[in-house]
Amino acid sequence: MPERLRILVHVSAFVPIHTILMCAGPREVLFLDQLRQQLQRKEISVGDGIVKALPIVKDRVPDDIIMWLVNELQGYSNTLEFYQKEHIVHNDLPAYRIVQGSLKILDASGDLNDLDHPFASRGKYFLSAPVSWLEEFDSLPGPVALADCPDLTAVLAKGLGNVVCEFSKPQLTQIITTIRQRVIAVLDKVASGQKA
Repeated sequence: MPERLRILVHVSAFVPIHTILMCAGPREVLFLDQLRQQLQRKEISVGDGIVKALPIVKDRVPDDIIMWLVNELQGYSNTLEFYQKEHIVHNDLPAYRIVQGSLKILDASGDLNDLDHPFASRGKYFLSAPVSWLEEFDSLPGPVALADCPDLTAVLAKGLGNVVCEFSKPQLTQIITTIRQRVIAVLDKVASGQKA
């Protein structure tokens, strides 16, 4: 039996395995540090960074952080309440994903049309799309961004096309920067052994 495995078996006989897993080993710390640096230098997308970080951080951070990472990775669902109740604080939806813009229908031929629905007059919209989609939208040229609104498409478009939010590009860049910074903060805490 290799020495490292023998030590782990010996230690695990006295220490619960979840305690052993909570401590990031030297390889994981090095990996997390490299991942953090790649994110800081924008050598890796935020979506890819989350995919690579999740297997390591999943047992080392609270469930709400895991849920946040998963929502950022897969997109937020059940966002219709945001539109149905204007003046309610939505604790489970991060405020940094709210933009000022307008809702449109992107039809099959690629044309943008106005959306005829009361939600379209709100002026503020929650971007529920996965972070990787947002990063893709951010890479497109021009001062205006379009982002898919999958929850709204399912309810409002019904065969007409996709509901998209049209808004200024700096808002999108700020959202991605905020997500990137929060992911880096999680990586830093896990690598240092702190509870995120």
